[in-house]
Amino acid sequence: MSGFEDFERQLLDAIARRAPRRVRRASTLIVAASSALVVAVAALAIVLLGHRKTPSPSPSRPPAVSPPPKTRTSGESSVGGMQILFRMPHASLREARYIDTALFGVGAKEPACSLVAQPNPAGATISQATPDAALLSALGVLRRPATAADRLPAPVDRAGHPLLLGEPNQVYVRYIRLARIVDGVGYYLVPGLIGSPPPPARVMSRCYAQEMRALRVSLAHVSPTLRAATLKVGAQTFARARASVAKRRPFEGVVELNWQLNGRGGGGSGGGANAATIEQQGMLGGTGSAVYGVVPSGVAKVTLEWGGKRAPVTTGVVGNVFVVSAPAVAADFPPPKIVWLAANGGVIRTVSEP
Repeated sequence: MSGFEDFERQLLDAIARRAPRRVRRASTLIVAASSALVVAVAALAIVLLGHRKTPSPSPSRPPAVSPPPKTRTSGESSVGGMQILFRMPHASLREARYIDTALFGVGAKEPACSLVAQPNPAGATISQATPDAALLSALGVLRRPATAADRLPAPVDRAGHPLLLGEPNQVYVRYIRLARIVDGVGYYLVPGLIGSPPPPARVMSRCYAQEMRALRVSLAHVSPTLRAATLKVGAQTFARARASVAKRRPFEGVVELNWQLNGRGGGGSGGGANAATIEQQGMLGGTGSAVYGVVPSGVAKVTLEWGGKRAPVTTGVVGNVFVVSAPAVAADFPPPKIVWLAANGGVIRTVSEP
């Protein structure tokens, strides 16, 4: 299964898990800036919400898109290092599934229509540049001298050329750092230039048309009421997606890479956050057996809280990275609240689930 297909599957799973809550707010589709983000996305993917009312036929061209609330502007917000690309209008679970299938189905067939950057088989380009001052300030581990241990594992390094599925697009190789090793897994921070410019407007218009066509085909055998309602929400969703992609710009940031070092190999990467995001809310990821995150310098410990569902867990930070290695904890990823603590135990910041 490709990373893109896995990403789509996890979004669908997230819809199903969230649906019973019936929260009456717009869905949020969250995608990490890294194309190799899969492990960190599943639990933060879509927050599903209530039903709309009077349906109407879908337009033949992208409708105008009302700007989201100023507190969370599309393309400018992020959660745990993952950028919020756009907000899905109110939809039922059934409508959302049809829309999701059309959106990601077209993206899988047409790389130019993908919401996330497609893997680059040639790997990232190499740069000898230095990360910007803000990123170095946020992550002290990047400021320490490089050692032989900081070189990426062989499967993701070809003669000094990082093979990171295209993210970052440009890697600052002198500043790759192995932050820590936990249970045989190495946690690396890879700084560089993340993301790529948006495709031309004509390409995005073509993608919108293909998404609407795919949605109509999938709705051919449903009731007229469901068809009209789904087409209306689909048109709004696809338009918001294209408007968000149009704002996409490369930025300096860091990607987290975790890799098995015990001979079995394998791992994943996630995040893709700039200095401001790291300072404000850090980066958060999870696997089947661990929850991990990146926090700014000055944070000595973190406490993960689940609001009575599970006892809080406090763990130390090494190299700007914390790791809680426990399958039971990972099953409840993400925690609703993470408290950043200073060395003296004082609270620096509390980061809550969106």
